[in-house]
Amino acid sequence: MCRSHALKRCAQLLVTIAVIVFTASASANLCRDSNISVRDAQEAAHLATLNFSNGDFAGNEEGDFAGNEEYDALVIGCNRKRDSRGKMIEESFEPSDTFPANLPPRLIKGTLNYYGKFPVRYGYELARENGEWIVTLPVKFDFDTPNHPHTLDISIETARENGLVVPGGACDDSDRNNVKPNQVKENGFILRGVLGGHIGDDSCRLPKTTRIDGVPIQDLVADYWLRSIRDFWTRPGVFRVNAVNYDDLSPSEQDRYLSAKAYWKVEFNSRPSSRALYSPVFTKPTPLYSGEAAFVIAHEVGHALGLDDEYKGKGEGRAWRHCEDRSDPDQHYAMCEMPLPPTTNNILGPLSDTYSYAKGVYYWLITRRYEAETCKTNDDCGSAEYCATGAIKNHCEALKRDGDNCSADKQCGQGLSCVNKPAGMCVFENSVAMNGKCSVNEQCTTGRCQGTGSNRMCVCNDDPDCPDGSYCRNRAGQNECRLLHTEYSSCTSDSQCQDGFTCNNKPLGHCISTTLKSINARCEYNNECRTGKCQGKGDESRCVCDDNNDCDDGEYCNKRLGANRCLVDAALAIGQSCSKNAECSTNKCENKECVCRNNNDCPGSQKCKTPVAKKNYCE
Repeated sequence: MCRSHALKRCAQLLVTIAVIVFTASASANLCRDSNISVRDAQEAAHLATLNFSNGDFAGNEEGDFAGNEEYDALVIGCNRKRDSRGKMIEESFEPSDTFPANLPPRLIKGTLNYYGKFPVRYGYELARENGEWIVTLPVKFDFDTPNHPHTLDISIETARENGLVVPGGACDDSDRNNVKPNQVKENGFILRGVLGGHIGDDSCRLPKTTRIDGVPIQDLVADYWLRSIRDFWTRPGVFRVNAVNYDDLSPSEQDRYLSAKAYWKVEFNSRPSSRALYSPVFTKPTPLYSGEAAFVIAHEVGHALGLDDEYKGKGEGRAWRHCEDRSDPDQHYAMCEMPLPPTTNNILGPLSDTYSYAKGVYYWLITRRYEAETCKTNDDCGSAEYCATGAIKNHCEALKRDGDNCSADKQCGQGLSCVNKPAGMCVFENSVAMNGKCSVNEQCTTGRCQGTGSNRMCVCNDDPDCPDGSYCRNRAGQNECRLLHTEYSSCTSDSQCQDGFTCNNKPLGHCISTTLKSINARCEYNNECRTGKCQGKGDESRCVCDDNNDCDDGEYCNKRLGANRCLVDAALAIGQSCSKNAECSTNKCENKECVCRNNNDCPGSQKCKTPVAKKNYCE
């Protein structure tokens, strides 16, 4: 965080902050040889056998990252003692433990007592794919720069990449010999080398409205920072830092990292002397100069990954930084010192020249946090988190959101339930009205979600789910509300018919009136009629009499082909003279005499005889 070129000013700042936040004893430093345990040495020894230390990277020869085993033990011990989760981390694994080649993403967070004095936050996401550790770190940029609200300083490398460091260009440095160190104009080149004696960390001030090939300079600065982080810390096949712009994430992803504080907030200012960036627990993050060079960015992001500067107590040895007090001064450590290699013409050398500063001990510290248990119950986690349990140690994760997969209710955010667990989904139960999009039944106020893919929606489950005058039609694919059927419409149940109607001959029936119809009323079925008799064709079908009792007093049921009918009783009885059928009570006149037509016309037990070619008679 502080480097030798600004050590006095930075140390004064740290002491001031420490006094403001809380007091701590001088022994709080915890970064002396006497504090290093056997366990720290065992981890350093095992680290020396891994690719963390011995892998080839970015063209460097094998061994560039091995570091010094004795000093690695010091760094491990120092970092663990300052880490709020240090003891828990050590209790979670043995020094020689290995991890599976594939591990799901896990949010890692904690606090680190910077310089053993005051706590600062760290947070990131950690996973492993095919043996390669992957750190995802969203970077939330704030370009407000209140001290110069209308301008933005960019690194000389950013300016050079975009063709601005040319004679007559916006960042022309050709007159640098006549520019006073740290002399700042309203716009243009800024000479910063004198600040730390480094060549190449100069900068340039431009209006915030500047665009280069249509791209705002804010985007260029963000891209330079993200690339600097990725390029410096990534070791392909072993360790990869996926630094991403927070603003490029989806709203749900932003909320996930924000609620867990697993991101790096970078507030910019326009003061070239601002070269320290960390996130104190009790105060606002310290701002950092927007025009910083890549090697400064690479160091400062280490704090967001939970890495502390390796200080030694004041007056102990020839430097505060213990890494400068070792027997092997050629072994450079990024979190202790980050000098640039000598270059010419005040041009920044390739960042790859300092890649070997990212020692294996840092990757060891960052990744060993994966297995540490962070909770036992949800109460141990933040308000927006739950305690995830499993084969790997318990840990706090961000509460899942609507539509996320889950295995228990406790994993879901406020108001959400895990339905269909253990392979379930977090949803707001009874929250989606009919015809709304859904995934599972429990989301729907009707309790029924049907359809395929993106066409799934809440549908009716029963008749009461539908508006008045309609019913729920159950069918393959998706249920639907249909208008109640009118008389003689097809139906499968009584509920499909309008009030006052019933489904006749269900399940393949038609709606008919529940009130029996009188003679001469329109009908199609016998059971519609009070008489139980419907005769006729098509629209001419009517309810008719079936016997004399169906007719009014003084009438009888005249049964005939086509349709029965009620006729007025005639005065002529059997045996009386007649001229036509209608004159006879039997409606039968033969040979000018009323005769029987069937057994019903005969008295008592007599039968109606119907001889051929002779008139009928009762006997």
